[in-house]
Amino acid sequence: SSESTPLSACQDLAAEIPHLHVALVRLVPLGDRRAASVNALGDFREAQLHLRTTYLQALHDMQRHLHCDAVQAVEAGGIIYTTDVQILRGPMEAGAPWLEDRPRMDVITVGIQRHPRCDDQGQYARIAEKAHMASIVDSTFACA
Repeated sequence: SSESTPLSACQDLAAEIPHLHVALVRLVPLGDRRAASVNALGDFREAQLHLRTTYLQALHDMQRHLHCDAVQAVEAGGIIYTTDVQILRGPMEAGAPWLEDRPRMDVITVGIQRHPRCDDQGQYARIAEKAHMASIVDSTFACA
């Protein structure tokens, strides 16, 4: 597909290679209630994920499955691993056609600092912030 969104890349990988386990990593800003809210349907950043997949239903049931508030779990450094999310529709630009074969993927939600301080080269200016982000990346890959 000529579509280059992360969701479309997951769709292409899952559809092209049978039995490949695909995961999409959602990096959400710490403190943002939209990270785990079904009320964030107007958020253009999440529109494709909500409208083209079963992830919105998972969000709706998330607190019951986690037995805690999802935003608080992410704030505390937790990673939310949502398995077996089906991609139901194609890209919005193509009219979001229903897919006959519905590829599956997992969605990994991780909280990151909204505005880390950067140096002149765009790198992390604070060693502690850089180390924290490195540990988040390591933990995310360990889950995958």
